[in-house]
Amino acid sequence: MLEHLVIKNFAIIEDIEVSFKDGMNCIVGETGAGKSIIIDALSLLKGEKSKFDKIRNGESRAFIEGSFYINDTSLINEINLEYDNLIEEDHLLHVSRTLDISNRSITRINYRNVPLSVLKKIMEQIIDIHSQHKDNSFFDERKQINFVDSYSFRLNNPEIQNINDLYCGDIQFVYSTHYNQYISEKKKLQELLDRQSSFEDLELLTYQFNELERANVQENEIEDIEIELKNLESFEELSNAMDNFESNYSQISSLMYASRKALQSLKSDLFNTESEKFNDLYYELEDLHDEVINKYNHLSNNQARLEELRERKSLLYGLRRKYGRTTSDILNYFKSIKEEIDLINNFDYIIANQKKSIEILEKELNNVAKDISQIRKITAKCLEEEINKQLHDLLLDNSDFKIEINQTELNKNGYDAIIFKLRANAGGKYLSLQSTASLGETSRINLALKTVLNALNPVGTIIFDEIDTGISGKVATKVSKKIYDISKVSQTLVITHLPQVSARGDHHYFVSKYVENNLTKTKIDELNNEEVTNNIAYMMTGEAPTSESIALAKQLIDSIK
Repeated sequence: MLEHLVIKNFAIIEDIEVSFKDGMNCIVGETGAGKSIIIDALSLLKGEKSKFDKIRNGESRAFIEGSFYINDTSLINEINLEYDNLIEEDHLLHVSRTLDISNRSITRINYRNVPLSVLKKIMEQIIDIHSQHKDNSFFDERKQINFVDSYSFRLNNPEIQNINDLYCGDIQFVYSTHYNQYISEKKKLQELLDRQSSFEDLELLTYQFNELERANVQENEIEDIEIELKNLESFEELSNAMDNFESNYSQISSLMYASRKALQSLKSDLFNTESEKFNDLYYELEDLHDEVINKYNHLSNNQARLEELRERKSLLYGLRRKYGRTTSDILNYFKSIKEEIDLINNFDYIIANQKKSIEILEKELNNVAKDISQIRKITAKCLEEEINKQLHDLLLDNSDFKIEINQTELNKNGYDAIIFKLRANAGGKYLSLQSTASLGETSRINLALKTVLNALNPVGTIIFDEIDTGISGKVATKVSKKIYDISKVSQTLVITHLPQVSARGDHHYFVSKYVENNLTKTKIDELNNEEVTNNIAYMMTGEAPTSESIALAKQLIDSIK
């Protein structure tokens, strides 16, 4: 739910702040006062592209910020899981866009800079804008199948339940899992077929394999040999150091031995502990000396090893020139050519097995897709009935909504292609929604679909931008009732010029413009009950409220509520 909105230096708006409430919020005012500018600002918070031309004349920067309260815990958990705890315990989401005259844009969510794509992905679950001047997702044939699938989960239908039970309650998840595996296996097959054209000469590969197999290269062998050679080749320097070590140690050892004997000769129990410790240290030092000497002797007796290492290094360096700079590179190349040889020798068998695996998966997918299609056919009938009821409530009595299901190639949704169609007049043809609806009908069709489908997964805030244009009388009353019904599930913001719609609202905001210092500015004020009545009276007559028009307005409010 949108709780608070700040707009600064955007079009004719210099600086406004407004707090919205739950329920149906009506935004009223004269044409050109700035109502649609507020919707433009909200569309930026929803993730639309930056509108730098809307920066207020004479200003260098525009700023829009909305504070949204998210009461859907599962949505919060989903967002926090994907975006590192973006929403805190207060359930608030602060979204802002900053535009400057150098065509730079800053997007923030809860004061973190984020890409516009992230904003768009998050906000599509939080705010929905319906306008006569923009296409609606219900009219997008790519999305219509998703609405049918979502609606199926809402139905308490025994046949659908029985089918789902065969798949542990979630046939869509089972299909998706199988389909991903199917696509993966097809990709693997194509990679194998593509690889065939780039196979290297088998004779050359076999020669390289035999050469490397004979070499029997071990892990880290080149690196280990280089270290050992360095030690052996520096033996002369090491020998001089060892002579110096032995000379010094001989003197130290003699002195320590004499000291140990002197300490042991003391005839006092007072130094028994220290004498034992000194004795232990003496023997520990002797052991350490022996270890050093043994290592030295090992090196001094390994001149044959030196020659052996030099020969091995020469062999390995030859391999390195051909197959890679490090031991790891050589071993990886050895592994890769072994796999390549195996693949070449067994290619026909591998391809046959891969195709067989794909055929099995495709058969399983078709079986699941068949059951999904059956669920969709049941769902489509129920959804048709409910939407047609809504259309008739909106006085589109001659219209008939139909969901057409055609079979297509297997894809991520199964093998169904779903198209929402409408017959605008009795006896007419069923055409896609986009091609059959006039401007007024589009608004009502939209509203009928929204009334039904928003209940599946209610969005936090729905904005209706003058969708009541071109209607009046009974139709206007019906439209207002539908918007009011939706507002019980989702907060609604409604820009309207119709008294029937305004009379239904829970809260009212009046947008007006004025001139100050030769500059046009916009302001927005919340109306009290008396001001609401006076404004509805003005909507009804187009003139300043009189006692008679006010009485009519009160009568409308009482009758419509």
